[in-house]
Amino acid sequence: MFIYGLSYFLEVSSLPSGLNLLLIKPVFIILVSIIIIYIIFQLINYYKGGSSSTEDKEEAHIDWKKTIYFCITTILYVFLLEYIGFIPITLLYTVILMWGLGVRSVRIIFLTSIILVAVLYVSLDILLNIKLPNGILMFVGGLYDPNN
Repeated sequence: MFIYGLSYFLEVSSLPSGLNLLLIKPVFIILVSIIIIYIIFQLINYYKGGSSSTEDKEEAHIDWKKTIYFCITTILYVFLLEYIGFIPITLLYTVILMWGLGVRSVRIIFLTSIILVAVLYVSLDILLNIKLPNGILMFVGGLYDPNN
């Protein structure tokens, strides 16, 4: 998350207008602060010897298959976003991710995906006027925006 935030911050800071940093700079500072605080608390816990109760060890269990699955699907999502477009790739991403992480209700998967994409599209593209990648939708009549 930090690497993604850093790369986005550097990309935005290289743009000519200083207005671009009005939102990303405070968010980046908060992100860095939270990471530093987290690392400090982890080091303190490590040097104190941590907790040895079995309840804490059970909570610390990591399902590596699901973690790797999440990372791979997210990386693919980021790389394919520009080519396929926000709406279709986000729908596909949420369906595949939820199924892979163990959600088996088809109704919940599709409702969640559709509601998520609708809320994100309305809030980002319509309300905040942040143009989302069209991808393959640029060839569909009515959805193509030549300014994007």
